[in-house]
Amino acid sequence: MAGNLKGSEDEQGFWSPKRPEPSRARSSYYSDVHLLDPHARRDSEDGLRSQLGGFCHTLKLNIVYGLTSKVSVRRKEKRKSATYKHRGHTILRYVIHILPVAAALVLVVLNCTQYYIGGELAGPDNEDTERFGGLLFAAKLHEFLMLASLGTIIFTYFRRELASGTGIPLRALFVGVQINSISWLWSPEFLGIMCHKWKANRKRKAVLIAIILVCTLLGVSVGISSAALIRPRLDSWPAGGTSFWINANSYVLSPQTIEDSSSLEHCAFDTGDAACPYGDWQLIQQEYHAFWPRLFPMGSMPLHIDIPSPFSLRTMRIFQRSSSDDWTSDLGSIWGGHFSLATVPTAPIADGLAEVARLWARAVAATRHDRFQWREDVQFTTKAPQSSVYTRCSETTIDVNQLDALQLSFPVLAEIQFADGNTFDGTVQQIGFHTDSSSDTATTVKSLLAGGLPPTLTWVDEGDMLTNTNSTLLAIATFPVTTGGTSNLYTCSIDSRLTQTDVTTFRNEYKLVSGVPPNWANGTVASPWPKIMPTAAWARYLNPTILGSNVSAFSNIASAAGMWNTSLVAAPYNFAIIVEGILTTMVANGLGRASYNTSMIGNLKGNDADSNQWYSTGWFEYFFAKTSIFDLSPEEQASATEFTMSASVIGYAYGYKGATQKAAIAVLLAYVILTVLHFGCSIWAGWASTSRDTQPKIAVMAMNSEETEVLDDIGTGTAVAEGSEENVRMRARGRDIELSLDDTQSNAFYIRSSTGYG
Repeated sequence: MAGNLKGSEDEQGFWSPKRPEPSRARSSYYSDVHLLDPHARRDSEDGLRSQLGGFCHTLKLNIVYGLTSKVSVRRKEKRKSATYKHRGHTILRYVIHILPVAAALVLVVLNCTQYYIGGELAGPDNEDTERFGGLLFAAKLHEFLMLASLGTIIFTYFRRELASGTGIPLRALFVGVQINSISWLWSPEFLGIMCHKWKANRKRKAVLIAIILVCTLLGVSVGISSAALIRPRLDSWPAGGTSFWINANSYVLSPQTIEDSSSLEHCAFDTGDAACPYGDWQLIQQEYHAFWPRLFPMGSMPLHIDIPSPFSLRTMRIFQRSSSDDWTSDLGSIWGGHFSLATVPTAPIADGLAEVARLWARAVAATRHDRFQWREDVQFTTKAPQSSVYTRCSETTIDVNQLDALQLSFPVLAEIQFADGNTFDGTVQQIGFHTDSSSDTATTVKSLLAGGLPPTLTWVDEGDMLTNTNSTLLAIATFPVTTGGTSNLYTCSIDSRLTQTDVTTFRNEYKLVSGVPPNWANGTVASPWPKIMPTAAWARYLNPTILGSNVSAFSNIASAAGMWNTSLVAAPYNFAIIVEGILTTMVANGLGRASYNTSMIGNLKGNDADSNQWYSTGWFEYFFAKTSIFDLSPEEQASATEFTMSASVIGYAYGYKGATQKAAIAVLLAYVILTVLHFGCSIWAGWASTSRDTQPKIAVMAMNSEETEVLDDIGTGTAVAEGSEENVRMRARGRDIELSLDDTQSNAFYIRSSTGYG
């Protein structure tokens, strides 16, 4: 309503415009509170500042204060100071920030320190589902508290701008209740704020828009962040580690050329020496190859077997080529692969890892780190070289009466490709062969076939043949003549590589050590891994002669696999693949026994030469500082190879691994920083107000305000920014506070601090 209102000035200098006659209720209100009575103002302020009222208002528990006021003798609404300075009340006013900020800091600290809990959350066993539900409920409650805190920050700034500043855009009045909706940032209201006609400097505009943006972005993300950080994750968490040494140089532990040695001469016969390259070949026969005769169509073979060492059980991983070019046919097998592969950890390295894992268990039980005893499992890992072996064989049926036409055709490993036209193909196509028919090897093979000997292996390491086949070793398997006058001949190309592998063991499977090279199932030929070149003279120790007989380990394994001299015959279409499996497991087993008799060296720190290790304690804490628990002289270290074990406990813990966790931590830290800055600035200024800070109070104040013509053409259902950019202030008109726009500024005055208003 345009124009100046008539009125008179009271004795304190406040302008009192003439108004229409107030209603009975309103007259009763004014008669109860004397405008010019200073004692009435003091009573009003004292009532407002009562501990119960201030505390309830701070914690958004006004209903409690309202109920107590309702049953009290004095029920009339008192006049309230719109603004006043009182640091004590300011501190009380912002108690609402303490709980959400403290909870956010606790979550950040728990996740940044990777606080470990255990195999289950605290409480009764097997009730983690209920406990996780409770944590999500707590996260939602934390979100509500943070939203209330952010809303308080916005309302505090806006109320100060309304009362003592140049005002704010009209549609910014209720932004505090919209900060949990990201759509607010592209709403007509926000567009109106951006288009606001600022009468002050641009700094105020930048601050207001920055507060809206920051609080809105935090409002839509603090809840998700709290939920992400409040829920512990089941994962692997750091639990110490140590260095350990094996008393052999790296070129002895992981040789790239393996030659004959006089110390191995006794290994030409099976004497049961586990240190020989053939050691435990019976286990390979019984636990793996004995399954071949029972491999029916759509059957499967084991994927691993366990090989013993002095202090550990080593898992040999085996990947078998499919029995058919189309594994979806009746001849195919489940778990079929493209290549015949085998790998096993080196014995002394596996033993050393198992031994330090044992010592870790002792250290945990005897120190303050005993909380690691509560877990699902513990993983111990060391990075170590490990051999991988790949074999490809070609089958040829020979008429013993035509041995002069014998040709040895070895697969060229680099020219083996996947079969075309079938994405589910389980094998590969053989493209190229290298043929040799005039060498001494061919002569040897002819004599074996003509003599009718049991299954025999002939090893070949001729340089040109290895180069032409991309192999590190060649083998020829000959079988005796059948009743039809024919014999089966298998020419095989072998590729052996040295790979850096994560060798692991677990507390729940103590002493069982395994390792799988990276991308192992894709074969070895195309890999950059260095080659291991075994000589034929060394390879003969992989196939010892059985004492008291004319058969070898190979012929026994072939018999168990159903290829020869057995009543339980394997499927003939698997014969070439069986030979591949025998060779890969034999060679991998032999390579894994390099330096079999070497072991871990070093004395435990603080042992004081005490033979009873149960009483030595000085080395415990070195585990969790991730330094070596062993004492070695420089001379011992020079002749040994160092490895590093890392322990990871598997259980529930808070942590910062992953982009999601890091982003959640950043969001909560931003919320904490914003709140602390707001709290600090408010305490420094000492500016406080506990009135007109909710939507209903603002609505009542708007209803009691002077009528404006600025919004006459703006409908309540408008979806455009028009009207949103209008400036609104909170001004005093007499002893009442109104929302004032540009056309209602006449006879309106700045609000006085520490003065009661209606």
